[in-house]
Amino acid sequence: AKEVPVAGIVRLADVQVLDIESQERVLSFIKAINERVGGYMMGQLSVWSGTNGSGKSTLLGQELLYAIDQGYSVCAYSGELPSPLFRYWIDVQAAGPNHLHTYVDLKTGREWKKPDPAVIDKIRSWYRDKFFLYEANGPFSLEDLFRVFTYAVRRYDCRVFLVDNLMTMMGGTSEYEYYRKQSDTVAKLVEFAHQYHVHVHLVAHPRKTLGRMTKMDVAGSGDITNLADNVFAIYRVTREEKQSGWACDAILDCFKARFTGMQDFEVLMGFDDDSKRFYQMSDGEKLFHKFGWE
Repeated sequence: AKEVPVAGIVRLADVQVLDIESQERVLSFIKAINERVGGYMMGQLSVWSGTNGSGKSTLLGQELLYAIDQGYSVCAYSGELPSPLFRYWIDVQAAGPNHLHTYVDLKTGREWKKPDPAVIDKIRSWYRDKFFLYEANGPFSLEDLFRVFTYAVRRYDCRVFLVDNLMTMMGGTSEYEYYRKQSDTVAKLVEFAHQYHVHVHLVAHPRKTLGRMTKMDVAGSGDITNLADNVFAIYRVTREEKQSGWACDAILDCFKARFTGMQDFEVLMGFDDDSKRFYQMSDGEKLFHKFGWE
């Protein structure tokens, strides 16, 4: 009898061979993520967590700049920072340690760093057609976010997205509705990444407010980490821990990496307060990475 093909079932031997080298991915400025996670694969979702002030948003801003340096356009939603402050941090990171000037706040006497006026126009010209920000003026829905993100893909060819953070998009009158919305949001972000072959970074808050995290400490629905392809957490080392001998400023924990199967490894990170740049302790020269505008 002649076999009649049935949609949806194939012989495993006929499945296309996976060529790892040909998989499109955006490299991280953190060498260990590239080596152990494989970089940020297109069509995937990475979840980032950490206590308040740990540096999640700061590190991801640096990752977006590094993606632009590889020729990708990026789009971010920041529910944490007003747009002018978000741009200030990005400009400081893009300028780097060698292109910052010290200014004094005349009202408080506090010193702060600002990009050299001679380079700021070069920086903004460099990322003008590559870096887009979703400004949600007032209440907005999840449909609004995906409408803007879809436009960013189709109109500006954005391939890397940041949602910072999950909490700012949640509402609801009951705990059940709150968790249901979280699950729906993460599922739709995964679908969006698959459909448009992009990578999405999602910031999610932790359950606890002190100490290093585990994967189970990511707050909210379990679907957040179950659906994510990669799960990371940032821990900011305390002053007391530094005094006791810790030689790093932060620790990056990777709890899950779907593509390579690597999990539960840590990366010791340094942080330059002036330029707001993180760097891998074993790869310190990345602190002085020159972005394309230079």
